[in-house]
Amino acid sequence: MQARDTTALHTAAATQSPEPGKKRDTGVRGTGTQIALARSETPAEGTRHLTGSRILCADLPRTMARFTTGTLSENRAMLIATEVQDLGQEHRGWADEQLTLNPEDFAGESRKALGDRVRALVQEIEPVTALERIDDARSRRFLRLIPTGNMTMRLIGQNPAEHGVLMHQVLSDLADSKTAAGKGQGRTREQIRADEFCGLVTGEQNISPRVEIELVMTDRILFQAEAEPAYLQGYGTIPAAMARQLVRGRDMELKLMRWIRRTGALDLDPRPDLRDPGLPEPGAAH
Repeated sequence: MQARDTTALHTAAATQSPEPGKKRDTGVRGTGTQIALARSETPAEGTRHLTGSRILCADLPRTMARFTTGTLSENRAMLIATEVQDLGQEHRGWADEQLTLNPEDFAGESRKALGDRVRALVQEIEPVTALERIDDARSRRFLRLIPTGNMTMRLIGQNPAEHGVLMHQVLSDLADSKTAAGKGQGRTREQIRADEFCGLVTGEQNISPRVEIELVMTDRILFQAEAEPAYLQGYGTIPAAMARQLVRGRDMELKLMRWIRRTGALDLDPRPDLRDPGLPEPGAAH
């Protein structure tokens, strides 16, 4: 009911005549704030609810039906709507149909797994749009320290996924080695990770443990430009084109050796024109 009422409120605001001296979309932008007040949320959360509600009501009838009957929670319904928002209207309908072919798949599925499943569909339907979204998000990377009182500061940021996976591995390996060597000094694992991070950034820590980015893809994605999404361990599904960029090293600041580990027989077209000249020959160790 809230989703339908939210959509109706937006429609009413959009059709109202603007006050003298104001643009028509001024009232529309304020609808998210009104929703936030009604739901006791922040303005950003109210706007997200407005966007998700409009997509559910207009373009995802099957998902909306499951939401209405209670077989899909608001959290999950809004997650689906958010992930498909950059698709065209006709493609949203197709994604809606695919996601409801086997409703039992939702049972026991985590929110992250559901998000990965929807993103994989989106990346396969419109790979170019998916890459544009990724490029935009990566361009907004940042790192910020915010005073929080009691002589502490909070570190927040947004980084490319492959960098985040590497940092997570480094800190986890350092914490594990300190604990195993009995050098934890009564600290929790998270405290050790925080201390080691500070040491690496300030130069007090000069140990660089060996780490891997585990990128799982088929040989067709790697050598034949297939659009099927790949999977980045520790993050989730990523577009095939982005996976190939990570393998080539394009636009990566970290210069790393790439090792390709085969887990099955490669089924490759032997024609050389199908291979990217920047990638290793089939069967190469690295």
